[in-house]
Amino acid sequence: MDGRAALAVVVLLAVGGMAVATPGVLDGGLLDGTPLDGTPFDGIAGDLTGSSDDAGGDHRTAVSVVPADGATSGSIRAGSKRTYEIVVADPGKGVGSSALSLSVANGSVADVVSAAVSGDPDVTDVSPVGDGADRVEIRTAAADLEGGRDTVIATVTVRGERDGTTDLALRVQSLGSPAGDAYAVTGSPDATLAVTGGSDDESGEPTTEDDTTAGSTTPGGDTTTSDETTQDETTADPNQPPTVEVTLDARQFENGSYAGPVTVDLAASDADGAVETVAVSVDGGEFETLDPDRPEVTVQGRGSHEVTYRVTDDDGARKTDTVPFEIAVGGSPIESFTATDPGTDVGVSIVTDEALAGVEVAVSADGEVLQTFDESQLETGDGSDGFEYAATYRQAEAGTNYTVTIEELVTYRDWADGQRRSVEVTRDRVAMNLTADERTVTEGDAVTFRVTRESDGFGVENATVEIDGNAVDAGFDGTAAYEFTEPGNYTATARKSADDGNRYVADSVEITVRAETGGTDPASTWPGLQGEQSRSGYRPDGTVLRGEVERDWSRFAQSYGSSPVMAGGALYTASGEVVRAHAPDPGNITWHASLDAPIEVAPVAGQDRSGERVLYVADSEGTFHALDADTGERRWSKQLTAPGQSTATVKEAFAVLDGVAYVPVDDPFAEREDSQHDDSLVALDLRTQSVLWTREAGHVGGVAVHDEKLYVSAGEDRMLMKFEPGAEKAQYWSYRTPTSNGLARGEKTLGVPSVRGDTAYVRSETGVVHAVAVDGGEQRWTSQPLPNDRPANDIEHPSSMAITDDLVIVSTDTATLYALDRATGERVWNATADDQLGSPVVVDGTAYVVSDAGTLYALDAADGSTLWSHEADRDGFGRTSPVVVDGRVYYAGGLSVYAVEPVAS
Repeated sequence: MDGRAALAVVVLLAVGGMAVATPGVLDGGLLDGTPLDGTPFDGIAGDLTGSSDDAGGDHRTAVSVVPADGATSGSIRAGSKRTYEIVVADPGKGVGSSALSLSVANGSVADVVSAAVSGDPDVTDVSPVGDGADRVEIRTAAADLEGGRDTVIATVTVRGERDGTTDLALRVQSLGSPAGDAYAVTGSPDATLAVTGGSDDESGEPTTEDDTTAGSTTPGGDTTTSDETTQDETTADPNQPPTVEVTLDARQFENGSYAGPVTVDLAASDADGAVETVAVSVDGGEFETLDPDRPEVTVQGRGSHEVTYRVTDDDGARKTDTVPFEIAVGGSPIESFTATDPGTDVGVSIVTDEALAGVEVAVSADGEVLQTFDESQLETGDGSDGFEYAATYRQAEAGTNYTVTIEELVTYRDWADGQRRSVEVTRDRVAMNLTADERTVTEGDAVTFRVTRESDGFGVENATVEIDGNAVDAGFDGTAAYEFTEPGNYTATARKSADDGNRYVADSVEITVRAETGGTDPASTWPGLQGEQSRSGYRPDGTVLRGEVERDWSRFAQSYGSSPVMAGGALYTASGEVVRAHAPDPGNITWHASLDAPIEVAPVAGQDRSGERVLYVADSEGTFHALDADTGERRWSKQLTAPGQSTATVKEAFAVLDGVAYVPVDDPFAEREDSQHDDSLVALDLRTQSVLWTREAGHVGGVAVHDEKLYVSAGEDRMLMKFEPGAEKAQYWSYRTPTSNGLARGEKTLGVPSVRGDTAYVRSETGVVHAVAVDGGEQRWTSQPLPNDRPANDIEHPSSMAITDDLVIVSTDTATLYALDRATGERVWNATADDQLGSPVVVDGTAYVVSDAGTLYALDAADGSTLWSHEADRDGFGRTSPVVVDGRVYYAGGLSVYAVEPVAS
């Protein structure tokens, strides 16, 4: 290798006595801070002898370090700076490359604060220098400095720190011309610097002077004084600087490199005192103070690294050095893995030095894995120190201890094995329950809250209930009252500080405040399918229509397919592409609104956050609309087509809860055996009209609401699911059809689930009714199959059930109404109609159901006997469910809507 090839490899400047090695070759040697002759490149002052090789003996020169300002005095004041030039004497062939160091022999007297190279070489790297740097190394290549009497190849600036004297030792490792010829360097370039006006020197002992003028120091170190000044010297035993034993804790390969991560352990001690501080800088970064009793730092990532440490004892003496090392391969990229217990959630935090791939986080209790997260399910944020990941397990229970485990499922890099790490989360908090005497109130009403301990039901003394930014103090028995003055949806949260030494788990309840409507009787409203969103279709109180009835009025409304609803003194029908509002008496149409597609499901009458009445409608093309309930004006519309769907429709009942609509969106192509399409449940924020989340499934049926929870019929492998409103992943349980071997049969749900009390009811395509516990999702019973004339995928509008105190009343596709024992599922009675039947309702012991032929039947709910029937004027188109309010029955039959009432006496 010739001289040019040997030198034009790297430029390096390092502080604190160590070079940052860059992989490469310099005349056969690794660039690791070791000169070519094998002598450690540690900046020790000495004669400038030798060169990169002996071939350059014919080219000789001297190199010196001189003040750039031409000053002849070697003295500066503490805090002042002086710049020195590195000068090559008469380089006849110019200078093209160099490798040298300048060291401050006494690092407590002066620091190297900056450095620069001349000649604009093609390859150069001037690393930052600053406080505490007592050495600089400079290497350049491909410079083009012309030869002259004196050529400046670099400048170094030094700042005085404390009183004292130090040598500036220059050592030249190699010097070459632009053509690649090596110089043999001769001469003695050492310089001396004296600093005055500072504090203690590195030994920690003070220096004193009788006058303001300090003596000068000769290069040999002797002190001289002038005729005008004298200097006294205080002689004391020198303070011993601290010592540091450095250990690198990591697997080391034969070539000296390591497998990361590498832990640098700095065992510091002081023979004549104590270690005061230990600070480290990693790879030229800011210095950070460590614990003196356990000073260690861990370094990750492949490549060259250096850890610079400063150890100071209690007398001010300091030891500074740099530890270089190479990480050839790394281990796990995980820098930290923690799990915390915030309230009733278990939070997981992961910090890595690169993006995760092939990991799994599992949350377990009593050896059972409750939930797993892979890297695609972790919330990701780029932190300043690497990649940050987070996950939250939201179904945690107070008092339960959890184990969170992270496992690397793949091997990282070249050697590391897959590994597992675990952390325990101990839940020792006191769980609280917050209850409200009313959860749906009218503006101006007061709600009484009570905060109790979950374990024994006793009131929690001095708790607070936070509502809409206001905190209400609970008394000694945990009771607090709050008056709601504005309509809207509110969250009340119970909290308690740990003033008794315990940690308390907060609890919340949702409160709905409706606008004042002039005292409308709740019995005069029928806001959705079967009255309430529980789909139980049952009201124990109401006018009994058991005798002779007559038609009060009928109005053409093209009302097939969609059931009517009533709220705020208006009856609403939605069918075809038109929504109409009727005055209940005499049935006149007060407004109508035309939409863009037919409507097949009942609207939902509700209120927005300001308390204004709104009618929510979903059409057969998957568009959701909000209409002003008083005028019919369209407020907004939102397309709900799910991802990947080309067409969509809504033909099962949706629900509205706490300002969010939960809408089942059906893809017509999902029924095909070769289909890749899925139905979806869409959560739509009614305030912002934004989709909060979409949950896809093979089949999604209707939605019911009970006790502020969602119940959704969904598909073949999950007939029924229970959700926490507003959160897609907060699923309590899913009910699968059981078999003898514990596997799902693959039965599909028909219609909307019905919920009453502690049980939810859902019907499968085989005609079997399933009773499921709302707490836990366990099966209570299954009925014998009820006959169907057509397969499930031919039934366009499956009916819901009515749940009384004793019975489950079910319509089938055979024009028959069945009553099952609510406790056992056994058949009690059945009644046959003239056509297929819609969803029944029961009011005060009378069951009402509408057939496809447009006939309204009233039956005794106790034995199924027919009390009376009323026929529509035209054939019907689709089964609907009636409205029973204020002594009338309203129903859609054929192409009209009808009001039926008792015959006047």
